[in-house]
Parts: sequence; structure tokens; C-alpha cells
Amino acid sequence: MPTQRHPLAILPALCTLALSMTAAGSLAQTPPMAAPAAPAAAPAMASARFSDHKRCARVEVDSPVTVTLGKSTVIPLKSRVTRILVSGQPPSPRPAPGAPAPGTAPAAPVAAQAQGNDGIADMEVMLLSPTDLFFRGKRAGSMNVIMQNAEGVCFIKDIVVTVDPGALQAKLDELMPGESRVKVRGAANSLVLSGEVSDPVRLAEIMTLANSYGDGKKVVNMLRTTSAQQVMLEVKIAEVSKTLLDRLGSSLNYAKSYSGGMSTYTVLSEFLSGGGGLIDALRVGRARLTLDGQKDDGIVRVLAEPNVMAISGQQASFLSGGKIFIPVAQSNNGIGSGSTITLEEKEFGIGVKFTPTVLSGDRIHLKMVSEVSDLSQTGSPFTTVGGVTSVLPSMIVRRADTTVQLNDGQSFVIAGLIKNNVNESVKRFPGLGEVPVVGALARSTEFQNDQSELLFVITPRLVKPLPESPRLPTDNHVVPSRAEIYFNGALESATPPADAPPPQFQH
Repeated sequence: MPTQRHPLAILPALCTLALSMTAAGSLAQTPPMAAPAAPAAAPAMASARFSDHKRCARVEVDSPVTVTLGKSTVIPLKSRVTRILVSGQPPSPRPAPGAPAPGTAPAAPVAAQAQGNDGIADMEVMLLSPTDLFFRGKRAGSMNVIMQNAEGVCFIKDIVVTVDPGALQAKLDELMPGESRVKVRGAANSLVLSGEVSDPVRLAEIMTLANSYGDGKKVVNMLRTTSAQQVMLEVKIAEVSKTLLDRLGSSLNYAKSYSGGMSTYTVLSEFLSGGGGLIDALRVGRARLTLDGQKDDGIVRVLAEPNVMAISGQQASFLSGGKIFIPVAQSNNGIGSGSTITLEEKEFGIGVKFTPTVLSGDRIHLKMVSEVSDLSQTGSPFTTVGGVTSVLPSMIVRRADTTVQLNDGQSFVIAGLIKNNVNESVKRFPGLGEVPVVGALARSTEFQNDQSELLFVITPRLVKPLPESPRLPTDNHVVPSRAEIYFNGALESATPPADAPPPQFQH
């Protein structure tokens, strides 16, 4: 029995025929294209897509990115990007021929060059894919990148190009493994060192190494030392001076009487004697012989114990003495005539200047200058502009300048500053003073011996601030009332103040 097909069974075949005819008609309407010209339409579409700037439907700010100078970086994007702008400039060069449709990665990277001035980064930006952005910094600075996706949403990403701190950090870890707390970071065109070092010597070595890696870049030092930084210097200055003076001379006078008075003639004048102790040795008639003899012994002792405190690496000074002002003539540089007198300040007395540097292992590098100076008994005469003769004061200075290294609490001594001056002088009457025995009456002899020795004893100590203020002797003192003064004769009240600390007794 013959089988009859359902009328709807031929519907798929009819649909297939209709689609085939439609496709054939569309192909018949499209003009044929040569093979070399086929890819030409693609770059035109891609160029239109990348160069046709759309208005931003919405602006979003991405998190900033830090790029190391001279190194390449690829970062992922949170949205698919179709075009990129650098500092408001269109990307260059244009996409390569054969760019894919929107929403897919371009066939060739989209690159942009940012030429910056001072403070503006110089870098290369490339869009490797709609979700991958490539950076390579050429000069330190900062800039931003503006990107847009297919929906018209614009993204702004800040980019900071910094110097490479990794090389310096690796070298520090290699040369100074004990200084692991030192960290190197880049900030624009600067290297920033932070953390703690063991002593100032290591700090100086790290800064020297960082400056060699800087290559013209700035090196910011934010390091700090962990060792004790305060040094107290105990100085004892002792000086003993001894003076010995022996003097012997004579003077011969002749007196003549006349009406109305008496005249005295000095045959051997005072240049033979110093005017010290005078003795009438011989008097014959009107002639008088006087002997002059003197002996002086003196001892002077000077002792000073200053204590000076300073921070490691800083200079501290101490002076116990005074100041004098010395007139100094200065020219007027052709204005008017003559010169101008100014006063120059000079210090004298016992002075100490020192600069401590704390090293590792509680060692102290100490540069110290100690000085003892006083005014001299003699000065330098000079004539002023008005013709007045004055005497400039002069000073005797004994100074010791040294640099040592020693441990905490150790002492060193600067000695050998010995002065031994011997002055001998003989004054005689010509001819008569050279006669043996008798010539001694016509001579004056003076002998002076000055001896002094200066000694410095220096002891540096590492100190720290007190946890609380120390108690003073006046804390328990109370001013007495008038009744206690008048009736009891008390110099202080028997009742201590309420805020006074309790007394402490030592056994």
C-alpha cells in the first residue's frame, strides 16, 4: 500500500532552498574583489575605530601603578580596552592592518610615546591585548594614561616611573649582611634609605655606597642608629707653674751740700739694680754704696674639671675664662683718608672642643682640641692714627689637638706640655765692671727660671637621659617664718613641704 507524506514534511527543504537562493542573491550583488585588495578594508575599519574619538560615557579612576626605570612591566586591565590615549594625545602609530573586530585583541600592539619635561615621565605604553597593558619607563617622573572601552567608559590610570632600588638593595645585602633592617625604595628620581643601622660608621659606609649607585640621582637619608648617641667627656686639666728669680746689683751715689739744700749725684745709676731689696752697704763721707738683692720663688697650680656632653657626630665646647677686644686697622677702600679701627674678639682661659662619634662595640672615635691660654705680662706697642702709642695685649696659648679611639670609660692623657724658660742678664759699668772682685760692685746680675707643666686627662663615657628628674638639695628646704627666725633663730622651717620627697639615708 503506497505511503502518503505529511504536508509539513517538506517545510525544512523549502526553507533550505530559500536560504540558498538568498545567499546566492547576496553574493551576486557584491562586486568581486581582487586578492591583494581584500585586506585593505580591514585597516580602514580599524583606523576609523581607533581614531574616531567618542565622548566618555563615564570616567573611572584606576589604582596607580609604579614602574621601575629601564624595566618592562605588564599589568592586567579590569575591562576590555579598545583604544588608549597617553596624556591626552592619540596613540601612535595606528593599528597594523588586519585589526580584529571590537571586543577582541588587536593584531599589532597600540603604542604611544610620552615625551616629558622635568617631573614628567618619559615612557613607552603599548596595548598588547584588550586586557593587557605594557609599560617601559625611560625617565623618572609621573604621568597618566587614559583608556576607553567599547561601551565608551574612560579609565584614567596614574603611572609613576621610579629609579631601580633593587640593585642597591642586593649589594647592601651582599656587603653588609648584618644590616638587614636597611631598606631601599625608589621615589621618582631619588633613592630613599630607611631603617636602622648599628653605628654611625656603618651609616657613612651605606651613604657612600648609595651615592655611587645614585648616578646623579638624589639620595634621601632616613636612616637612624640604634647605639647610644650621647657622649659625656670628663676632662681634668692640671697645670703647675714654678718661678725662680735671683737678682743682685749695686748703686753708688755722691751727695754735695750747698746753701739752701743738697744735691745727690748717682755715679752708678739704677740700671745696675732692679729696685728690689736695698741695703746700705757702705757710707763714707758724702759717698754712699747701696746693694740690691732679691730672690723670688713662686708656685701656681691650676686645676679644672669640666664635663661636657654632646650627641654623636656633633661638636661641643667648653670655655672657662674671658674675652678681650683687640683693635684692628682696616682700610676704607678708597673712601676718605686713613683707616677704620675695629675690635676683634679673642677668648682666653681653659677651653675644650670635641667631636665624638660612637662606633660599634661601645668604641668612641674622639677628635678633641684642648687649650689653656692667659694674658701675657708684656704686649706689643703700636701707634694709632692720632700718634698715640698704645700696647696691644698678647696671650700665651698652650693647645693640644688630637684624634683617638677608645672604649667607653677608658682614659687617655695628654702630657709633655712642659715649658722651661731661663733668662740671664748681666749689666755692668764699662771698664770698672770687668775688674775682678771689686768689679762686682759695678755689676748687676739677674737670673730668672720659669717652669710649667700642663696635663690633660680625658675620659669619654656613653650616657643616656635620666628616666626622671633627679632630686635637688633644695627640695626639702622650707623658708622659715618670722617667728621661727626671731625666737628660735632657725634658718629653715622644721616642717618640710607637702610635695617634698622623703629623705633617704645611706648606711
